[in-house]
Amino acid sequence: MWYLCVFYHRLLDYRRPEVESLAELFAGPGSGGSVEWRMPENHHEDSPFHLVRLPGDVRLAAQVANRSKRDLKARFSSHPPPHPIAVC
Repeated sequence: MWYLCVFYHRLLDYRRPEVESLAELFAGPGSGGSVEWRMPENHHEDSPFHLVRLPGDVRLAAQVANRSKRDLKARFSSHPPPHPIAVC
């Protein structure tokens, strides 16, 4: 299944491997290599939106999203972001 990711930071050289590592952490060795990426149709080159296909079922997607969200909350605990954001 394809999921929509919204990357708060545009450091894609870091963010994609982070998601792949989380997939491997939760789904087991070798799972990170089966993560697929693509951009939405008619995307802007600076778009924070990316589509990702994760191995396994929705539980893996939920684990990756919850871990990312928890890390983001920790970074903004003293300075919350100015608007709500969705992360993966």
